[in-house]
Amino acid sequence: MPSYPELLQPLSSGNVISAGLRLYRARFKDYAGIAARMLLWLSLSLVLFFVVVAVLFAIIRNEIAVVLICIPLFLVFWFYWMGRFLAGSAAIARFTFNHLNQQTEPAKASSSYTNPRSWGFALIGLMLSLIFGAVTMGLYLVLILIGGIIYAAVFASLSLGTGGGSAVLEAMQNPAWVVAIIFGILVLFLMFLVLWTWIYARFSIAEIPYATEAETGAVESIGRSWSLTAQSAWRVTLILCVVPVVLLPVNFWVQIISFIVQFGALGIFGSDNTAGILLGNLFSLAIGLSAFIMVTLPVWQAIKGVLYYDLRNRREGLGLSLSGAEGEVEDGVYDANEPRDSLQTQGLDGSRDRPSSLTSNPAADLWLPSLCHRITLVTPESVELEFTLAGIGSRALALAIDSLLILVANVLFWFFGSLLAMQLINSLTASGVSYDTVVIWLLAIGFLGSALISASYFVAFETLRQGQTPGKRYAQIRVIRDDGRPVGLTQSALRALLRLLDDILFLGATLVFFNKREKRLGDMVAGTLVIQEERLSAQSSAIAPTPEAKTLAVELPSLTDLTQLRPDDFAVIREYLQRRESMAAPARTDLSLKLARQARAIVHLETIPSGVTSDQFLEAIYWAYQKQA
Repeated sequence: MPSYPELLQPLSSGNVISAGLRLYRARFKDYAGIAARMLLWLSLSLVLFFVVVAVLFAIIRNEIAVVLICIPLFLVFWFYWMGRFLAGSAAIARFTFNHLNQQTEPAKASSSYTNPRSWGFALIGLMLSLIFGAVTMGLYLVLILIGGIIYAAVFASLSLGTGGGSAVLEAMQNPAWVVAIIFGILVLFLMFLVLWTWIYARFSIAEIPYATEAETGAVESIGRSWSLTAQSAWRVTLILCVVPVVLLPVNFWVQIISFIVQFGALGIFGSDNTAGILLGNLFSLAIGLSAFIMVTLPVWQAIKGVLYYDLRNRREGLGLSLSGAEGEVEDGVYDANEPRDSLQTQGLDGSRDRPSSLTSNPAADLWLPSLCHRITLVTPESVELEFTLAGIGSRALALAIDSLLILVANVLFWFFGSLLAMQLINSLTASGVSYDTVVIWLLAIGFLGSALISASYFVAFETLRQGQTPGKRYAQIRVIRDDGRPVGLTQSALRALLRLLDDILFLGATLVFFNKREKRLGDMVAGTLVIQEERLSAQSSAIAPTPEAKTLAVELPSLTDLTQLRPDDFAVIREYLQRRESMAAPARTDLSLKLARQARAIVHLETIPSGVTSDQFLEAIYWAYQKQA
């Protein structure tokens, strides 16, 4: 069983991001150590390359000869440098994946594994460059072809319909045609962007299998990425689109610091000092590169490590294992003499905690290290309620969707409002009102309307839909009061009004990241929390047993000791039976055999009856245990 109970089921898109961020924050020293070693090596290698070039110039003193020598030298250096960069970033993802998979290893060991494979990672980088280059050129050609066909069809029909090319010029002066052309260009651009992002999502984890699976080669690793994301391409695309939103505060402050350094260099050295300006730009570039490697890249790779684990969990059932079978030996026989409660789990800080058991009572597992923050609230009736906080990833996902819907509403508001405004301008100016006065008032009304749309969107939905906007509903989160009760008009209005302050300098995002209760300023003032909705597992009726399984389920209580099967073992078997149809066929077969072998060892069954498959045996175990309980 995994150290993290929430990994038993596949993670939502928002939880993948939140889990990566929480791991990065909890194990910051490990991630920073990998990134620092990576930054040091890349910096020294660049300096060494330029030193070699300078020495060649000093020795040969023939610019053409030096250039001819440096071109192949640069290509080899760049190829290996790219491989070493990918190896360093893959070490971060490997460290994350192994931590989730209970194969914990020191951060240095992750780098020690990936760095010798730098040439393989360089090959992955080269192949991905060729693939994305070909895809980009292909999409460009398709868009040009589609645009050309539309252009020819529309303008040819205009010319033929009115007898001349003057109709084209007249059409270009028509605002409706101009809007239609702009809209068409935007649609084609969005098509290009969506298709390119979808293809990028299919190859987004291409380097991670090579970093985590010893039997997987560099070329096979690319294929593994394509196959693992086959049923989750749009979900991965959504994650890749939300992560830059989460990292926006970091990039914003890095840009601010870079601008301060550049302007400081101008103030110190003056605008006419070329050397001083160059030094300031180099220092600013160093700050940006350091921030990228030390912060942005580790966060990206931590999230990708969680995503890779989740994809393997979905497609291969990774992590589904019976905890009661931890004592089995290589031949599959369970050692009954080993204490059943001797298992230990490793916390986020690397420490060993007390024995773990994923029981059916969530309150009993509060001591477990978790990727999700859980809190207990006391209602006015003195009833204790336990909730899981939403996490910054789920909140960013919800905000992105809500912002998109608000943008659509504002576009429609301004479009139809502009049509009405044109009529008002004509009628009011005809009656003697100043044109400038009318325009100023209409613009003021327009901006006020946009602000009201943005604020009323959150207030209306959170009040009428029990704390859920459409974005929050999709992200499976909602807003509640600090005492667990639903939010009202007052709380929703306070959150909406203070959203403007939370958006200034990304104050809200910073507070959510560092606050234990993940509250932004609006939550603190309104006395609210953003929590995850409890996901209900599929009903047991969804597991349809075969006749052979039903027959065996009746016989099992007399053949085995089902009391040895613990509640968490039953939960794993149920999870497998509910999700087996979505798993890859080879992985499903292997997992079914493993779980059947483990279950047989736990319940002390010598052999599975002939003619019964491993799936049927697990179904029988499931039904027999359920009836016995």
